[in-house]
Amino acid sequence: MVEQLGVSVPVLIDEMDNPIWCTYDPAPNIVYFIGKDGMIIEKQGWYEPELMKEEIHDYLFGVDDGQYDEEADYPEDESSDDETYDLEVNGYSRFVNVNYIHLMAIDVISKFRSGVGHDYSDSFETCRSMKHYFGCRRNVDPSTVEVVSPVGGYISNVFGEYMIDDDEKIWEGIQIWVTSDEYPAFTFRIFHVELAADWAVGDEVSAGDLFGVRFGPGPGGMSDIAVMVKTPQGERKVSYFDLMTDTLFEKYKARGVQSRQEMIFTEEERDADPLNCVDKGSFFLDGGNLENWVNLN
Repeated sequence: MVEQLGVSVPVLIDEMDNPIWCTYDPAPNIVYFIGKDGMIIEKQGWYEPELMKEEIHDYLFGVDDGQYDEEADYPEDESSDDETYDLEVNGYSRFVNVNYIHLMAIDVISKFRSGVGHDYSDSFETCRSMKHYFGCRRNVDPSTVEVVSPVGGYISNVFGEYMIDDDEKIWEGIQIWVTSDEYPAFTFRIFHVELAADWAVGDEVSAGDLFGVRFGPGPGGMSDIAVMVKTPQGERKVSYFDLMTDTLFEKYKARGVQSRQEMIFTEEERDADPLNCVDKGSFFLDGGNLENWVNLN
């Protein structure tokens, strides 16, 4: 991997029993940013590349708590205007016309900002799951349920996922990211996939291209999807349902979903019923008082 990616900095690998990882408060996809003095600058229970990039930038250029020094010589932002999308000005673009998973295999979906699983929030909100879990029917083996690209674009990230059970590191499949070519500010993250082909960063995809199947055998398995948007204000997570075309959403209406709002807690609703998080990226201590799931008929 070091040779393939052209990494020029030293790379250290933990031992087989993961002593370093277990010592530093293990989490599903944990990252630490450690300063030159050995002090921890930033910890993420779930790696957020853009947020970590900001932390590294602030550390290197002496920025404290987001306040820029007008006298400092900061590097220019390399991203172009085409790579951002202003949600506050333009609202949601409904351009997703393909289900990423076979809908007839699904009988329950978690709401956006739910209390299911672990914290998966952005830099604007905290302690909430800003993605959707799709639960398979009990009579369906999730390892047979196909997962496809919801949009045309290119693969922007591919990496392995792990779960911890009694200090044992358990393989949980592949996480794959697809950046839209029509709206390049939007990236779709699909979790826990057993790939059917050797998809790699930079590969072009069309909407509906097969990635593989939901990783793992057994009844009632979950698949999850999240959407990140680069906005002029920073990266935000948005609901998959807010980006669906009316034609695609009709398939959910046929399964009993009355409106997109039924699949989403507003920020105000979640704030009024706060969840309990130990740390960013950690599992919720409880699911809150709101109904987290929508059952399909």
